[in-house]
Amino acid sequence: MKKTAIYLTMLLLGFGFIFSCAKDEVSENDPVIGTWNLKEIKAGSQSVDVSNMACYGSSTLTFTETDMTLILKAPVSEGSTQCESETTSFKWKRNGNNYVLTDDEASDYFSILVTPGEVQLTASYDGGSSTFVFRK
Repeated sequence: MKKTAIYLTMLLLGFGFIFSCAKDEVSENDPVIGTWNLKEIKAGSQSVDVSNMACYGSSTLTFTETDMTLILKAPVSEGSTQCESETTSFKWKRNGNNYVLTDDEASDYFSILVTPGEVQLTASYDGGSSTFVFRK
């Protein structure tokens, strides 16, 4: 009876180890974790460096282990230094080398590309798209 309990415990621990290794989990060491600052906006063939522009340069993209929060800031009116902001949050996960939003509807409109030192968030709309380039 004692041997059976030991074998059963070992079997359960073995299954736990196998299944925990099979998951593609995000850890605090994942390179995307942290706060990224908006540096550039691309639309079509045009690209604008916004890192020193009023309000836009204060926009951020923050990744925790499960959430992504985008804070986009823009001047209240042309020439104004007063900013208005819009905050959007999504759940995300890592799937191999890909970073994906877990909300199916949002993932139809947004895609994430992570390269060393850079995160690109692309928003698709009415046949066009804009890419927001963030760097740490």
